[in-house]
Amino acid sequence: MGEFKFKNKLDITEEEQLQEVESYLTTLRAVELLEGKDFELNPQYFRYIHFYLFQDLYDWAGKYRTVDIKKREKALNNILCTYGSHENIRSKIEEVFNEINNTNINELNEKEKMNHAIDIMLKLWDCYPFLDGNTRTVNVFITKYCQALGFSYKNNLLLNNIGYVRNALIAASFEDQELGIKGNKSYLYKIMNDMFKNKEEKSNGREKVKERIS
Repeated sequence: MGEFKFKNKLDITEEEQLQEVESYLTTLRAVELLEGKDFELNPQYFRYIHFYLFQDLYDWAGKYRTVDIKKREKALNNILCTYGSHENIRSKIEEVFNEINNTNINELNEKEKMNHAIDIMLKLWDCYPFLDGNTRTVNVFITKYCQALGFSYKNNLLLNNIGYVRNALIAASFEDQELGIKGNKSYLYKIMNDMFKNKEEKSNGREKVKERIS
């Protein structure tokens, strides 16, 4: 990706302005989705969430990426991360939804439900199916999933802490044997634990994931 990321429907050419507008519009769309009752456990609905969130900005909203992506991640001290091949996105997403639909939620206790939600959240994000907006899409999907299954949770916690969630997902998914870095799920467990506890106060785990993860 270059310094300026994407051509957009609003013809915004300043990166900072685009980020502000994107945050504002996608937050409005996310609230609309979370207030709605429609929900389906399939890849088509997952793509629909991305389309709905980004329809005001990008022609590629709701479409899987067709290029491979490398990004330097601040949460990892600017280590260059390579995300999965675009050629495997469709099959990997289908695998995740097969797992979801083959899970008997009624047999899980509250802790197991949370672990299940974290596992699905991480696997969907790890597919990194879209050019941008993967964290927002996964956040809305997981919240809708918990909503549909009647889990006890705080509705907007993930949406209101998008930066923290993204850094937590990076920390959980990134591993490099040569650098001695292992996936660290503790940050993700913090916010999901807060979500399932349905706390009214802000989470104690809102600190940023440290830039240097060891």
